[in-house]
Amino acid sequence: MDDSIKNKKYIFLNILIVLLFSLSAYSLSKTGILMGDTINQLSDKNYNDAFKVIGFISIFVVVGFFSNLLAFRIMFKIASRRMFFIKNKLLKRDIQSKDYKKADYSTNIDTVYQGKFLTIYNIINLVLTMIFAIIALISIDIRAFFVALLASALPLLAPQITKNKLKEYTNRFINQTEAFQHFTYEHLDIKDEISRFNVENKVLERYKKLNLKHEISRLKQRNLINLSGILGSSLGSFSYVLVFLAGSYLVKSNIIKVGAVISLIQLMNYLVEPVVAIVSLKANYDAAKPMYEKINVKEENINSKKEEVKKFDLVVDKLNFSFGHKKIIDDFSKTFEYGKKYLICGESGRGKSTLLRLISGQLNMVSGKIYFKSNGEIFDTKNYLMGYQNQQSKLISDTIYENISFYRSIDEKSIDKIKNKFGIDSSLDRKIDPIDDLSGGEKTRIELMRALIRPKNIMIFDEPTTGLNTKMQKKVIDEILKLDSTVIMVSHIDNREFLDRFDEIIYL
Repeated sequence: MDDSIKNKKYIFLNILIVLLFSLSAYSLSKTGILMGDTINQLSDKNYNDAFKVIGFISIFVVVGFFSNLLAFRIMFKIASRRMFFIKNKLLKRDIQSKDYKKADYSTNIDTVYQGKFLTIYNIINLVLTMIFAIIALISIDIRAFFVALLASALPLLAPQITKNKLKEYTNRFINQTEAFQHFTYEHLDIKDEISRFNVENKVLERYKKLNLKHEISRLKQRNLINLSGILGSSLGSFSYVLVFLAGSYLVKSNIIKVGAVISLIQLMNYLVEPVVAIVSLKANYDAAKPMYEKINVKEENINSKKEEVKKFDLVVDKLNFSFGHKKIIDDFSKTFEYGKKYLICGESGRGKSTLLRLISGQLNMVSGKIYFKSNGEIFDTKNYLMGYQNQQSKLISDTIYENISFYRSIDEKSIDKIKNKFGIDSSLDRKIDPIDDLSGGEKTRIELMRALIRPKNIMIFDEPTTGLNTKMQKKVIDEILKLDSTVIMVSHIDNREFLDRFDEIIYL
């Protein structure tokens, strides 16, 4: 659908919501006035007229019910649609970034939905209720309106008192949530290692400290939101005292009847209560705003789709990388010529895997340059795709076919052919659990098939034969080395026959 049509539809639906909320607000204010008329008719013993007024009240109640119901249905649809697009952009950004926050897909996204999108519409509804209540109050007596205006302004003091502190506490809570979740997910992923080294108590101690900080930040934020709400509610209750005093004076002065006081009180409900509610909603909106700013991704800030690497040479120039104070890669330079096969060797901890991650763009270098070169022209590696297969499992909970094709349109015959070559006997439609269903060797073979079924012009492999028997290792190396691509491989295999198959061996 054309964007202009979508925008027109969005504007139309928002106008419709305002109209429906207006109808509901008018029904409420009219009901408030008619309640006073009913009291006056009963006081004057005009029972037939009183029953007629009650009939009109019933009609307005029904109108208000259906207009509100329809408005909220449209409101939920619009809010859900906006969340749909935000979540799509969020995943698109996070897939292309080096880090992401799991909370953005759970608590943060829910907070934005409730605290930002729904809150805006609820505030519009309450403001319209107040506007029609004010009009009704003016129709009773202009002095009643000024008293109501003063009274309804009292609860608005609450958010002004807590606004700045609430923003500070909310940002602190967001940061503590992210730190807590990062630690939890990271350590649950390595729970076997924690058990193997018998450090459960040490991990739990660290967890308790983070957990305590997280809950203290939550407690402070919630207490402040609650204080703002209670303060607004208390000031709202005090506003009724002003209304009773004004109503008593107007009745005593024979300006209005007792029934009008009932209307005055009822209309004040539609004035003071929305103000109190707005105070609470504003606090929730302020709490959700920092989260919205974090997860609402602008399209221009998302990288455009990368191109396939052409037949370029890959140049690494004076590359440096450190973990803390420990230098891992020291002034490394190398030109990887297109189509040649390179083996990177070295003792454990010398930075072989780190070098591959730097070349593939998964890590940021401390200094140096990595770029493509062809016929004297230089091309940024960030704009191109390279093939990369590492030691960590990247399988998904789906069929073997989906794990190999990995969202690409690849015919089953091609996948069957490579599957048989790599000794996978299971059918393509077999669903797998990446954690429990497969051995390390099976995971390695499936990931290799994913990389080799449609290879890039530059292919990077980090220990591609891990978990494989000698026969399968040979098959894998044969398939990799016959690629018409630049191959950069890290491997622990060090026999002469294997080493001689590469164009160049790089020692770190």
